[in-house]
Amino acid sequence: MSRHLKDKTILYLFIASLVVRLFLVFIHTDVKLVHEMNGYDYAARSMLAGKGFVCVEERGYRAFLPPGYSFFLAGVYWLFGHSFFAVRFIQAILSALTVVFAYILTKYMFGEKVAKLGAWIFAFYPQSVQFADLMQTETVFLFFFLLAMVLFVRSLRGASWKTLLAAGLLFGVSALVRSIIMFYLPLIVGFFLIFKRDRRMIKKSVLVMLLMLAVLVPWTIRNYVVLDAFVPINTKAGWDFFQHNHSDIYYIIRNLSDEPGEDEADRLATDENGHIDELKLGKVCQRLALKWIVQNPHIFIFKGVRMQWNLYSMERTFFVNLRQGYYGHVPKWMLLIAGPYMGLPFLLLLPLAVIGFVYMKKDNLYFRLILVLFGYFSAIAFIAFLFYRQRYPLVPFLCCFAAYAILRRKEILADIKSAASDRRARKRAIIAASLIAFFAIGWLIDIGMSVATLLDTF
Repeated sequence: MSRHLKDKTILYLFIASLVVRLFLVFIHTDVKLVHEMNGYDYAARSMLAGKGFVCVEERGYRAFLPPGYSFFLAGVYWLFGHSFFAVRFIQAILSALTVVFAYILTKYMFGEKVAKLGAWIFAFYPQSVQFADLMQTETVFLFFFLLAMVLFVRSLRGASWKTLLAAGLLFGVSALVRSIIMFYLPLIVGFFLIFKRDRRMIKKSVLVMLLMLAVLVPWTIRNYVVLDAFVPINTKAGWDFFQHNHSDIYYIIRNLSDEPGEDEADRLATDENGHIDELKLGKVCQRLALKWIVQNPHIFIFKGVRMQWNLYSMERTFFVNLRQGYYGHVPKWMLLIAGPYMGLPFLLLLPLAVIGFVYMKKDNLYFRLILVLFGYFSAIAFIAFLFYRQRYPLVPFLCCFAAYAILRRKEILADIKSAASDRRARKRAIIAASLIAFFAIGWLIDIGMSVATLLDTF
């Protein structure tokens, strides 16, 4: 790690990343929490008031959301009072450090030149900048997850057992912030068992997985005491599985909520006192979703494809939060600047990332860990749902794929030109063009749905 500290790129990345993130934090003075932000905020205040973790005020849910981000908020509130500015200021620091972790991690996978350009792209990438200002889980999660990945890769490369211990504990912390990552390490263990068969690496990955689970045990015990049921982290998984696995194709195409179906789930989970039990709701949602999948396998498959488009859809995080009122009043001149900056870069990033991914060598062991991560997210999107917001953990690596395409553009263009006479070059060109076309179809559907929504408004 000492050699990393001598790398001036790290200092420059941190300072530049911090400046642009703090700029957004300072100019955004009117913060209005929306949707699940209120749940995390209420849980933090509830803990500080001695009422325990309660994350859905009107229903009294005690384990619906993962607790990690509320722990973070509670710590900030305890130190600085109920200050949204303090939260976002600290998140700006964590986000800047995350850029540094991304650079260190991707050096092991792509080499220094690609990692450096990829980190600079990530430092100024709009989704990365704006999440530092949003009171959502993404910034804190990615901070812990990438730091855990750095330490995990270093331990696989022969670092001390203390590094391995720290990696496992940090994976556990990241899972408490975003429970979606809980099954990533078991997949890594499976990867080493099937493809690598290296006893040392299998032993280390199993140990890291066990350490992650050890971090979860106290919260799992708490859930058992409070809910009288085995709940590793949170109860929302059933609802997430159900949310897009119960609608007809109209709702799936338009990404709309099928409210009658959701009302039915609430009705079935309501007890004799009119209270919707969160455990029962999760079980009801799982049962309804599985029944729908069995009855509508063709729609389920289409939904899975639709969710791949959603995972890599056009960037709308800023616009959704703007419409919901998170930013308060925003001057028109600022919107004219922020709109293109927040929305357009992904339209360039993804095609470049696809090209870089197709043409880069994939024989690096640590690079394959990232392939498992992409496959894991795609599987979750297919089975349940993921949208543009949830792709954020993949963005540092998309930036590196794009960086590779930029740095190796001459070789890639030469390879494309030889596609007519070289079978392997032709295969690479077809794969890249097909992937770009697939995602472009998703973007065209997004545009069509946006136009339809506007027409419905008038």
